[in-house]
Amino acid sequence: MNKHYISIIIAIVLIPHLGSKCYAQEVETIQMRIHYATRFFMYEGQKTQQFDETILDIGKSMSHFYSLNSVHRDLITDSIAAKGGSMGDILNALEMSNYPKTNWHSQVWKNYPSPNMLTFTDKAINRFQYTEAMERPKWTMNAKDSVIADYKCQQAETFYQGRKWIVWFTLEIPVRKGPWKLYGLPGLILHAEDSDHLFSFSCIQIENVASTKFHYPEKKHIQCTKEEYKELIKLSWKDPVAFSEKITGFRGKSYGADGKPMSYPERTAILLDN
Repeated sequence: MNKHYISIIIAIVLIPHLGSKCYAQEVETIQMRIHYATRFFMYEGQKTQQFDETILDIGKSMSHFYSLNSVHRDLITDSIAAKGGSMGDILNALEMSNYPKTNWHSQVWKNYPSPNMLTFTDKAINRFQYTEAMERPKWTMNAKDSVIADYKCQQAETFYQGRKWIVWFTLEIPVRKGPWKLYGLPGLILHAEDSDHLFSFSCIQIENVASTKFHYPEKKHIQCTKEEYKELIKLSWKDPVAFSEKITGFRGKSYGADGKPMSYPERTAILLDN
């Protein structure tokens, strides 16, 4: 997150998350865990592509896609807060942890809270959540093959959620799962990249983690539609002060360490759901 947004975020997180809810946990365990090296841009003109390690947990029917670093930093924060630790204690623990700061804060649950439904959360600016019907990509198979993470792969492509995606999947792991919202091929997706080279997911490790519990969206979130979420994220990059006013109802000024009013560059967000 851009450091210029810090003062606005502080104001937002102090506002109660009205109209929010969380779903009850379902009994299902993780059977396989896929690690992806993930690269992405957040806004147009960004000079350096962002990097994170993301995880796809796969169960019998459910799957959960998330940032390894983001989720573990949340777990550390919650653990110390539950013991009555101070903000200083939390910051010290995060600084000493093996989980660096990340700009990937969204999570995707497929077939949750019910079959053929998808739950999406994002805490980049505030804790937003929406649920929608799962949309199966329409895949075209290409006569190309490769080897990724020691698995033989085939290539497929689709125009999905506003972007063209080229992916590599393996029939050696016959599960119809993949990173982010991608799914529906006869084998696990091990690599995916959009045609504009803005987002990519590349498998770096596969684990068998039988009987491990899923992580669910237990915290309260602001409920919204996908379109409302997209417009809010666009506004947060275009005009952070206007975004703060829309979320909190309060239009306040923010100041830098020198005591002068802070100014924010107008930026155009880049979203996976284009």
